[in-house]
Amino acid sequence: MWFLAHVASALSATTCAVAVVNSRPVSCAQFVALAGTAEFHCRYGWNPPLDQRRQALDGLIDEGLLRAEAAARGFQGDDEGVGLLIDAEKRALLARPVSDAETTAWWEQHHAWLDQPAKVRVEEIRFSLVSRSQAAAMQVAELARAQIAGGEDFETVAKQLSEDGWARWGGDLGWVARDDRREGVEPMVIATAFGLVDGELAPAFVGEQAVYLVFRKTSKSAQTFDLQAHRGGIEASVRQEQAAFPRESLLARLRGAASITIDEPQLAKLALPVQSPLLAMGDYAEDPCGRWRNSALDLLEPDTWPGGEADPWPPEPPWPPPDMVRSFSSPVGEGDVERILGALRTPEVGRAEAGLWTGVTDRLVIHLEVSNGRATAVEVLEDTTGLGSRFVAAIKSTRFDPSVTGDGDIIWTLGGPADRP
Repeated sequence: MWFLAHVASALSATTCAVAVVNSRPVSCAQFVALAGTAEFHCRYGWNPPLDQRRQALDGLIDEGLLRAEAAARGFQGDDEGVGLLIDAEKRALLARPVSDAETTAWWEQHHAWLDQPAKVRVEEIRFSLVSRSQAAAMQVAELARAQIAGGEDFETVAKQLSEDGWARWGGDLGWVARDDRREGVEPMVIATAFGLVDGELAPAFVGEQAVYLVFRKTSKSAQTFDLQAHRGGIEASVRQEQAAFPRESLLARLRGAASITIDEPQLAKLALPVQSPLLAMGDYAEDPCGRWRNSALDLLEPDTWPGGEADPWPPEPPWPPPDMVRSFSSPVGEGDVERILGALRTPEVGRAEAGLWTGVTDRLVIHLEVSNGRATAVEVLEDTTGLGSRFVAAIKSTRFDPSVTGDGDIIWTLGGPADRP
């Protein structure tokens, strides 16, 4: 069997089919069974358009091709066999020889950013024109240049006189290329440095907002990433890049050799199940997508409730609202209590919550005893919220960590400022 484990057995070739792969039909029943799973509902919804149906069908075909290939190569035609097949594909990709054409293609794609341009090590002293005139700045710059020409260290003078953030490092801008653009460094400074020779100090010049002294400390010539010198490393990179996606590489090869025909009109008109049995988990529960919802709402958009009423619990802000005051002295953790609160996520609670911001505080206190992760006793001690019975039912249906044993109180306080909108 080459199709998904949760898909029904293949029907005969004369039955309704949405695709034919290597002369074998992918039946309508197979696709309908796939569409009835929780994973399908989570990703595509209950009645997706043709493009999303095609995506799901492609996944079904891919899984079938992989299972068939696994069986042909001596593995089991199941998930475990496919995993072993992909591991074998990765080992083969890492061991295979790399052709000259692949090596050259990798070099042509990457050498531009592996080549190193010519660079110079630049130091500057900056005299700002904000607080002085250009003539005054030039006079100070010439005095500083005379100090350096007289034997004083450029970096020492820069730390004393330079008026920029580089002064603390002695004006050292580091290695720069001709086309570098750095924040806080004028392009004229870099251009001037490339017009000097190593060890040369430029005359003072006027920039956009300052007068500068520029010193070219040293330089290094451009370095070309040579294909022949790095052939071994390039071949290893080619193997690593391809081995990073063994499943995709194998599927590309299998699909290239397969005969695949898709019946899009049949796929588009196929009636799909409107509710996954895996989502029918009670009145209110968490679906496979991690959202709390009523399973009957699978028929609707996520932000819509029955009767056209807007969902009172949109994704933002999170529920419960962060400014609700909650305190816990129970044996279970706050995360467990949040899950219990999530089970109370109903339109009725939403409307009740909307009326709580009147300056009045409501309070719910429940005593809880837990043994080996199960609630053995749950008692409402105080309740002005009207939600006590719902809370008790949610606690009784919650599985806690098996190591949890003890007793204590859950105190849920709702309230807020009277002027809250």
